[in-house]
Amino acid sequence: MSSKSHTCAWPECLEEGTFRAPVDVRDLSRKQYFCAKHIKEFNAKWDGLTGFSADEIFTMQTGGATWNRPTWKMGVESASWTKTGNPGDNTKDFYKLFGDNPRAKTQVQSQVLPPEAQTALLVIDVPVPYSALVLKNRYRQLVKENHPDISKHKKKAEEKLKQINEAYTVLKKYVAD
Repeated sequence: MSSKSHTCAWPECLEEGTFRAPVDVRDLSRKQYFCAKHIKEFNAKWDGLTGFSADEIFTMQTGGATWNRPTWKMGVESASWTKTGNPGDNTKDFYKLFGDNPRAKTQVQSQVLPPEAQTALLVIDVPVPYSALVLKNRYRQLVKENHPDISKHKKKAEEKLKQINEAYTVLKKYVAD
């Protein structure tokens, strides 16, 4: 809104126009001003496609609305997705919001783990260092393989599933958030 005072563009209205609206759908930079009462009526009647042919509307729907700006693919198969499958590998932490090494926060380093964690590593079978994602994926895989509803030996599968759950709980403690 500018400091210049405008009169409402509605016919026969002498109120101050404080709300901007486009004059023409083909030139959205040209503005007119309405008072609070009439901007509501203007907006209710506004149709941004008035005056466009069916071909022009189709062109807008099929890419003309991007004004021929370059776009790029995003997601799993894009350039931002690295061979490691971690798009965060390509990001830069210019303001050090995540410390000097953001990946260090999500990986267990090659440290000496207590005996309970060593045993849990044997059950889950993940290499050290391991990330939270690697641990979670391996846990899900083992749960699917050893679920009592799937296994022929339900009692044995039940015991194995308990061991897997306990090991997962232990190993989660050694992944920094």
